[in-house]
Amino acid sequence: MNVCIYTPILELAEILTQKIESTGQNCFKFNSQDSLVEFLASVKYLPDLLILDYTTINHNLFNIYTELQSIDKLFPIIFYNDPCLVSKDRTKHWKTIIDFFIQKKDDTFEQDYVQVFSIIKEVIESPSISPYIPLMQQPLQFPEELSLRNKIFDKISKQNDDSITLLKKRIKIPDNLFYLLKVLYENKEKGLTLEEIIECYKKDDKSLTINSLRVFISKLKKLLSEDSESQYLLLKINNKYKIEF
Repeated sequence: MNVCIYTPILELAEILTQKIESTGQNCFKFNSQDSLVEFLASVKYLPDLLILDYTTINHNLFNIYTELQSIDKLFPIIFYNDPCLVSKDRTKHWKTIIDFFIQKKDDTFEQDYVQVFSIIKEVIESPSISPYIPLMQQPLQFPEELSLRNKIFDKISKQNDDSITLLKKRIKIPDNLFYLLKVLYENKEKGLTLEEIIECYKKDDKSLTINSLRVFISKLKKLLSEDSESQYLLLKINNKYKIEF
């Protein structure tokens, strides 16, 4: 079995070559794309496997299989640091790729592939080597202080902390104005006209004149606007009064 290895990491190429050749396979290692292309163009028999570094190719602009097919040089290729695995086990992932190329199953030949894959997997996943290989590092846990989830929780907590009940205690809203705030808060999505607010009062057996209500609204609006910590605003939009935050 003839294996080609192309990686900019010379030490990795040397380690893989030694281990693969110790099983009786032939290895050809390259550290430049030009030397690899020159070799492939000159050989009479294509290699049985080409091992590449995933970062040596811009996969958005270049499809290596398409390029090889265009010059009638198609043969099995694997990326040793492939980040897009079809299986958590790299050996199985590479075996799936090889199965597309091998039409006639040859148990001995297939075992040679699996043996080579096992060697590559052992080397690149080794704790002493993996940190030096691009794309092999496990990502760090996303910082909690930057997580969107925490920001949402913070916002919810802030809203809960600044609920109208706590707001009443903090800025000392009188009961008569707090009742108005409660009515407006419960109808914050649609807003209420003066007449509709009066009707809400009546449902709770409370009586209030339009003029008194206007005074209450003015006082409540002043209290909310003067509170620098509050997110609540009392607005009049299209003759309807709304609480927004």
